[in-house]
Amino acid sequence: MVTEVIEGTSYNYRGVDVKNTARQSETISVNGNPNEIFGIKTCKSFRNYLQSRITFFSKRDKQIEMMLRTVLGVYDKFHPVMKATVEIKEFKGTDSLEITKFDNYFETVQHRKTDEGIKTIKHKISFKELRYVYLACKRLQINEKAQTRDIAQEYCKSKELFVYEGRRLFDEQGYSWNYFFGCRSLYTPFNLCLKILEFYKYIAYYKDGRVERIAETFEFQEEFE
Repeated sequence: MVTEVIEGTSYNYRGVDVKNTARQSETISVNGNPNEIFGIKTCKSFRNYLQSRITFFSKRDKQIEMMLRTVLGVYDKFHPVMKATVEIKEFKGTDSLEITKFDNYFETVQHRKTDEGIKTIKHKISFKELRYVYLACKRLQINEKAQTRDIAQEYCKSKELFVYEGRRLFDEQGYSWNYFFGCRSLYTPFNLCLKILEFYKYIAYYKDGRVERIAETFEFQEEFE
């Protein structure tokens, strides 16, 4: 749209000659291409895009960061994050694992069958913890498979976790998978991280203990990279 006002025209108002001294002006409106917006090609959702821009501006412009956080808060109000239910392969039917995403952590709720009934177990998995497992899986090529013990070894290296509760995870014989697997406080959060990555279709986690990377990107990776 173009609007013009011609300079130098005059008119008579109540007997007084008035000269128009306005300069010529021009307004042009052009629709932009949303596919060319910086960073949008790697995002799978509007929330994911907002979070990636928040991360980007957190190191460059705090005012824009806070504005985008406000927009994200409004978006979450109208589009709340839904719970995801994952069936545990070893316990079909009654037992399940619920995964709920929050701002900087995932909450897992596991329902397990016992002789007394159903036992509910809750865990919080921080983005920081999930990032270590994500980085270990990221080393795989697309459709490449690896044993869980090898992923756990890379996870410990990424986390620089070489000693736990006074016991060495690496010795002259190499990585101590038996100790890692037998230590519930180590293995449980690691295993839950794999299940989260599996649910969001970044990896496939097989019954025989192998892990296969099946996607190029993880939906929430920009939130902890």
